[in-house]
Amino acid sequence: MEQSIIINRKKSVSIKAALLLFLVISLFGFYLYLYHGRPAWLTSEIPFFLVVIAYLIMPILLFAFIYYFKSIFNHKPVLIVNEKGIHEKMRYRSLGMIKWTDIDKISVQPYMDKTYLIHIYLINPDVYLKKKPLFKFKRFNYGHVIISTLYFKKDFQEVMQIINYHFEKNQVPYNE
Repeated sequence: MEQSIIINRKKSVSIKAALLLFLVISLFGFYLYLYHGRPAWLTSEIPFFLVVIAYLIMPILLFAFIYYFKSIFNHKPVLIVNEKGIHEKMRYRSLGMIKWTDIDKISVQPYMDKTYLIHIYLINPDVYLKKKPLFKFKRFNYGHVIISTLYFKKDFQEVMQIINYHFEKNQVPYNE
């Protein structure tokens, strides 16, 4: 069995999201700015609340489009599993390398069609929070890290075999 694995990013997810966002932004722009050949704020035929909602949503959509467009050209792997631990690099606010000795248990949750969530429960999560104090957001609320397989290029079963192999190999027996 291969002792380590590097999982590269699946680009198709980012491409689909960027194209969808570009389409939505284009439709918003077409509807607001080209409605009857006049700018939308001069047109009394468009309800005012639609104009306000569009102006509030457009920056968010534009930010998301830029994020997904940049991720198309991101060549960094999303996950590295080796004898030292698990290093998740899906987001720019990653915890870094999680050592096998710091992991209490690992569970898998089916999420969507062929997508799973890998829950990594830590023995002492405060150690990792002290390293990254800005890491407090939903993925780490309950002392565990959640890794989505949405961007995985490799087969999920193969990845889980390697994770389970290293996890079982590095487990410290409890002294009772």
